[in-house]
Amino acid sequence: MLNTVCLQSCRLMLLCSGVVAVLFLAGCGSDTCVVQGKIVYEDDRTVATDLAGYTLTLESVEQKAGASGTVRPDGTFEVSTFEHGDGAVPGKHRVAITPPIQETDGPPIKSLIHSRYGSLEESGLEITVASGSNEVTLSVERAEP
Repeated sequence: MLNTVCLQSCRLMLLCSGVVAVLFLAGCGSDTCVVQGKIVYEDDRTVATDLAGYTLTLESVEQKAGASGTVRPDGTFEVSTFEHGDGAVPGKHRVAITPPIQETDGPPIKSLIHSRYGSLEESGLEITVASGSNEVTLSVERAEP
């Protein structure tokens, strides 16, 4: 009798472990949606390849969650919240774009885009993340020479 109860408990634990593993591998319960895109300049709509290394910061308006990404040499980006490339939580997000962090003692790095883009409150950039994969284009103004 004791062996029967033990065997049933072991089967139940194996079954539950299997269900959890399947859900994990299938991506169930993920709270993020893929977000990738590019940055273009307002004046001529060219892709902002010179912003390579700049950081994008997303802040959810509805939830206490953020995401970030780095602009690649081709002017594109993808954002991450919990792990590389997992995206952002669904909903409306404010966006900031900041120059790379200066790692040497020298003159400060001058931003190539208007300074307002460095602030989530002032950038004027917003995106809406929907379920599934999201492709966005962010349009920015060049900095004054």
